[in-house]
Amino acid sequence: EIMPSLVGSEMCIRDRSILVLKGPAGSGKTTTISLLSKALGYEIVEWRNSAGTEYSAQGYASAGTQFDDFLGRGEKYNCLELDGEASSTSSSSAALQSSKRRIMLVEEFPSSLSPGSPGLTAFRSALLRHAASSFSSIAARIAARPTETPNTPVVIIVSETLLGDGTSFSDSFTVHRLLGPELSNHPGVSIIEFNPIAPTFLTKALDLVLKKEARLSHRKRIPGPA
Repeated sequence: EIMPSLVGSEMCIRDRSILVLKGPAGSGKTTTISLLSKALGYEIVEWRNSAGTEYSAQGYASAGTQFDDFLGRGEKYNCLELDGEASSTSSSSAALQSSKRRIMLVEEFPSSLSPGSPGLTAFRSALLRHAASSFSSIAARIAARPTETPNTPVVIIVSETLLGDGTSFSDSFTVHRLLGPELSNHPGVSIIEFNPIAPTFLTKALDLVLKKEARLSHRKRIPGPA
């Protein structure tokens, strides 16, 4: 229902600068991106949030600065070398790397979601810059330039935590609290909601597993509903 075909799926990834998958934990968000990327030939480059600051050649860089740099390198270069290994000198290997399509995957976020948090502000600003630059290139490619270099989309996976009425809304973790209204309503941002797994589907799947296991093991005792 979300992505009816691989062609439609690729358009959904390619023609959005930021794709947000939200839903409860265990609803298949990360698995969907992993399988879809493999089927379409996309390489996943994952953002790893550092603990606070990290020393670089220019001095100490905040997590927000590092995230901005991560997005910038994804837009500029055809291949990101994140493991520290030397790249191959073979021209054929370089050509293969340059033609590799990538997705920048983000599953780690600023520790504080308060409106005045410097980390959250830097996180949103970096995504807004990426959305603005990528969305303009997408529009140009769709309008007149089929040979325009495809953008590197950012896929953000958010496992929302909606707490009960007895707790403050500020304790809940939602896409709107993370991205804010400007990003949530940006034309280059697409938000897809995943529903939790229905208990009836899970019960049927477990029942099928038990029946197949009984045929193989010749078990006669039938487990109860519990």
